[in-house]
Amino acid sequence: MTPTFPLSFAQQGLLRADRLRTGPDGLPTGRGHVLGRCYDVDGDLRLAALRHALAAVVRRHAALRTVFRATPDGPVQRVGPAGPVPLRIVDHSDRPALFAGALAEAERAVLAPFDLVGGPPVRFLVLRLAPRRHLFAVAVHPLVGDGRSIEIILRDLGLGYLRALADGPTRLPEPAIGYLDWVVWQRHQLCGIRRADLRAWWRSALADVPRVLDLAAPLPRRTGPRVRGGRLGVPLPAATRHAVHALASRERATPSAVLLAGYAALLARYAGVRRLLVGIPVANREYPRTAEVVGRFVDTLPVPVDLTGAPTFAELVRRTRRAMVGVLEHQDLPFEQLVADLAPARDGDRPPLVQVCFGHRTADAPAGTLTLPSCTVTEIPLDTGGATFELTLSVDESTADGTVSVEYDADRFTASFVGGLLRAYPVLLDAATDAPGTAVAELPPLPARTPGASGPASSPAAGIRSPATGQAAAAGRRLLDG
Repeated sequence: MTPTFPLSFAQQGLLRADRLRTGPDGLPTGRGHVLGRCYDVDGDLRLAALRHALAAVVRRHAALRTVFRATPDGPVQRVGPAGPVPLRIVDHSDRPALFAGALAEAERAVLAPFDLVGGPPVRFLVLRLAPRRHLFAVAVHPLVGDGRSIEIILRDLGLGYLRALADGPTRLPEPAIGYLDWVVWQRHQLCGIRRADLRAWWRSALADVPRVLDLAAPLPRRTGPRVRGGRLGVPLPAATRHAVHALASRERATPSAVLLAGYAALLARYAGVRRLLVGIPVANREYPRTAEVVGRFVDTLPVPVDLTGAPTFAELVRRTRRAMVGVLEHQDLPFEQLVADLAPARDGDRPPLVQVCFGHRTADAPAGTLTLPSCTVTEIPLDTGGATFELTLSVDESTADGTVSVEYDADRFTASFVGGLLRAYPVLLDAATDAPGTAVAELPPLPARTPGASGPASSPAAGIRSPATGQAAAAGRRLLDG
């Protein structure tokens, strides 16, 4: 009989997201937030070689053969045997709305529920548009992968395809360890004194920070199914990014700390608070042998941000840097355990402990692209479903045109509210990096409040007072005009 293993703490944390659950067994379908990619493949795509490459990738990475089952003690997982990899091929060449129809079908395939009991937790689809034009889609259930995993899968798929063109069926080298090896190791090392020390540090670090962040009045409760998450994005100009990096260098901080400080300042203004928690993702792969393993390693760290005492933006950057260093040094306590230890008051409709997150993709981040010989491969962005947290702001500097985007829970925020916050963020960054000695409370765009109101501030796009610098004032006026 194939042995079963407990879930990792990161996998258990994923199960807490109610929007991922289906049925009484508590096993999610992945409908809420899938690791999905879609590529426009222009050229001589050899389907036989692609099949061989997919088989090699799934054989190499045991996580892609993992199945789950419910037990009285909770879900468990086991690795199934290697076998034929299902590759669905659909001919769209004779259908109307050729490209749009194929793209819609690819998105439906990515978002379709997974059979976690029977497997597999991964699916592949080829849509034929013409003899030398295809769409290729891949979807991985979030219980068995993360961002780094999808990069590994795509890289290995390209390597396997190249080998299959020359030799037919191929094998890829086995990783030094498997994901389930890491699951056992993680549970073993988080015992005794180490766990007690981590718990004590986190309790102290988060002692005075509210566990819930209310950015806006709640929307009317819906009676039907949950709305899929929304996503909005705007460019982040090169001048803004350059100023962020320059300030980070002067303050001996990372650009991530500057960007997070700006985001926290904006959130604090919306919520009318002086302390707040912002989650940041961590790869959780600091041990070298995990670098080539497909599995769900990524975890969330709550960063306590302190805006008490009217700090300048430069001081807020320094505080944020110290907070980030502290949480990274104590990241061995998984978020799932942190939530259980702190036992915050639970609201079934809201993520526990952390409701807002921040992500930063640096210019030197791995591309995560697919390379196929004799083909031009172009990624097509997909809407891969609902938001795991209520609001996640991400800055991407990995492309020539930087972007800042927000993924949000459409059951909690309106698109107009999120759009106002998104437009306000670059304005605040420009003002803060232009005059980092300015008090955070005086940075534009400043909120307009109804006289006598005690609730959270309205959208900063609603009203902006004169800022400390002329350049920032002009930016504020452009925000209002736009």
